[in-house]
Amino acid sequence: MTASREVLQEISDLEQQIAEERETGEPQALQESLLRLGNLRLREGDAPKALTYIEESLKLAEASDNQIAAARLLGLKGIALTKIGNPKKAIQSFNKSRKAAEKLDHLPITIDALSQSGRLLFETEQVEKGIKDLERAYRLAFESQDLQREMLVAGLISTLFLAIEQDGKAMEFLSIALENAKRLEQQESQSQYNISIGHIYVRKEDYGPAEEHFKNALALGSKLQNRNIEFAAFESLLHLSIAQRDISMVLFNGSKAIDLAREINDLGAEAQNINRLIDFCFEEQQYRDAQPYIERGYELSKEAHDQEAQMEILAKLGLAAFYLGNMDDAEKNLMKAYQMAVQMQKPPQMAQIGGKLSAVFAEKGAIDKAIEYGQEAINIASAQSLLDLEAEQRVLMGMTYLDQENAEKARDQFELAVKIYREIGNSELANQTEALLTIE
Repeated sequence: MTASREVLQEISDLEQQIAEERETGEPQALQESLLRLGNLRLREGDAPKALTYIEESLKLAEASDNQIAAARLLGLKGIALTKIGNPKKAIQSFNKSRKAAEKLDHLPITIDALSQSGRLLFETEQVEKGIKDLERAYRLAFESQDLQREMLVAGLISTLFLAIEQDGKAMEFLSIALENAKRLEQQESQSQYNISIGHIYVRKEDYGPAEEHFKNALALGSKLQNRNIEFAAFESLLHLSIAQRDISMVLFNGSKAIDLAREINDLGAEAQNINRLIDFCFEEQQYRDAQPYIERGYELSKEAHDQEAQMEILAKLGLAAFYLGNMDDAEKNLMKAYQMAVQMQKPPQMAQIGGKLSAVFAEKGAIDKAIEYGQEAINIASAQSLLDLEAEQRVLMGMTYLDQENAEKARDQFELAVKIYREIGNSELANQTEALLTIE
């Protein structure tokens, strides 16, 4: 993480100030400056340096019996240790911060320490202890009418309940967080909680309330002219329209999400949503609608110099052309993808793309090539123990033999595919393939 020029200047000024305070021997001023510099280093992302300043500030606070500062610094030390990747020592530091704050009857620091330790305990698979700390933090915030902390802790608890798939409890705390965000007039937080609530409704297949919450978030993002919020809202609306299988809204929301991802310079999110749109269009057999997104995905993969992504998107371009009946484009793009898979030594992709090439050659009447690529796909899948892929390729090979009116060889392939599907427990595909055995 690269610091801005302003932050670097602030760091430089603080370091100079600290050097002067060391010379003048003003421990309280030095302790406060070290605290500020530690905080700044944490925000910048340099946790090891932050920890150095925080620990020095903590020693000064303890030496001067500044117990409130010491309790706060212990919590800050826990955050630095968390970022460094030492959760065990971080939890110990949060517990020390909490105990020190409890002796002082200082609720804000107590709540903060419990929140941090609860989240970290949960993340280190101490789920019950983590939730217990967070629920206690929430109760203290509620009883002390600390709306800001009540909102933040409720939001944090909800993410933990979502992680363990307890949507009911998550919804309960998200509703509290959203209500507090409204009372505090914190519009960015409102948008965040609206989106989280909306996704729970999507999982419940209660699409009306889901849309309402996503659109509330979108309205807030537009009002604030916050493109990140608008992106999150449109991405959520895309999830909703996919769940509803609404093609026109999928294309509308998807295009908006993709454009906004580009605007906020999140190329990963752009690629992810492009792939989401392509996959949906393929599922709905809307290959013509998929084409512009595949082409955009290809340009993005070239821009990112991502050869694997280029290979995958070329394969999709070829597949779309195949389903649209353009066999020359299908062959061209699938062959490029296949050659890339060979070059990168990707056996699963070689088998998958080779199988699709086999189908293209069969459509073009080049049966020898169709059998050649189909058999190679089967051999690769078998050698790699990719049983589901081998079965799929045997079905495709069987269809090629049927086109040749060679029912005996087709039957052999279908029987082998059925056997594999039964072995791997895919009875649905086994039954579908078995039905092909009746074709004369």
